[in-house]
Amino acid sequence: MKRSINILIVTLLIAATTACGWRLRGSGQEIDIQQLIYLEDATGQIHDALKKSLTKKQRLGDIASADMQLILGKEFYERRSASVNNQAQTVQYQLTFSVPYQILNQLGEPLAENTVAQLSRYYTYNQNAINSSDKEEQALRKEMIRQLSQQILRRVNFISQKQPSTQ
Repeated sequence: MKRSINILIVTLLIAATTACGWRLRGSGQEIDIQQLIYLEDATGQIHDALKKSLTKKQRLGDIASADMQLILGKEFYERRSASVNNQAQTVQYQLTFSVPYQILNQLGEPLAENTVAQLSRYYTYNQNAINSSDKEEQALRKEMIRQLSQQILRRVNFISQKQPSTQ
């Protein structure tokens, strides 16, 4: 009897977590871009993440063979105090990461309005555990870069589905 109740509880927990949309981080739907993308040379972590992702999917092309061009602007990263305690010490920070970008066709004509991909996240800063707080910020920053690159790729994919492929 006790075993049946345990199995029922586990089954209900599994059903509840799948029904609410909860997923492991990084287990989102894979973006399947069909067209070649030219990624204009730029510097920055988001550019590097996009280049790595497009290369992995074999969708990175040169300007002559690409169906679309993706042009990134200058990345902007800001860390600011979000809340303080009664001793005027920061207890929470807000991280903001943004990058403007353009999506152009083969001829350099815009396929969409200029857009800014932006994310903001908050994290609690512990004065007594500075190393772990710094590691938390670094991990959060890496995750923000991954999410921003995926956000840009989803938009490119959406626009590319509207464009005829030259392949």
